[in-house]
Amino acid sequence: AHDPDRRGEPARNGPDCSRRAARREGRESGDTSDSSPTKTIEAFHAGLLEIMKNAKTLGYDGRVEELTPLMARTFDLDFMASKTVGRHWKKLDAEERRQWAQTFARFTTANYAGRFKGFKGEEFITLGVEDAAKGTRVVLTKIVVPDDEDVQLNYRVLERNGEWRVIDVYLNG
Repeated sequence: AHDPDRRGEPARNGPDCSRRAARREGRESGDTSDSSPTKTIEAFHAGLLEIMKNAKTLGYDGRVEELTPLMARTFDLDFMASKTVGRHWKKLDAEERRQWAQTFARFTTANYAGRFKGFKGEEFITLGVEDAAKGTRVVLTKIVVPDDEDVQLNYRVLERNGEWRVIDVYLNG
């Protein structure tokens, strides 16, 4: 996929290739922390796979219950909620913001519970990490679905307080 934030970089086979490859894989020079964009997404995918494997036993409500802490650890749901209302966020008082953020978190979690409702041998593959605008990164992944087309699922992440959190998700690109 074309990333407009990569304009002006040397060709992929140039002298900076190994540095870019390390960046795509989430390995930063000097980064010794346990947190990386890749680790964040792979931990989310591992949790999601477990929920998918137990989906029938859990049922919809059980999937929501299992997903709620996983989503809260992985996604910056408050930030995402604020972006859905745009400039109007500043006009909301603290209680309205809290209510909207809770509603958004419930909706997002319910959406995942409704979409990931079983397991047919799917596998999540991490393809790499790319630098993106405003200090964010995009973790490139795909879901391999047996006997069906793969699904591209990319996550824009931002580091806050030493933790990488998802701030946007791109389905099929």
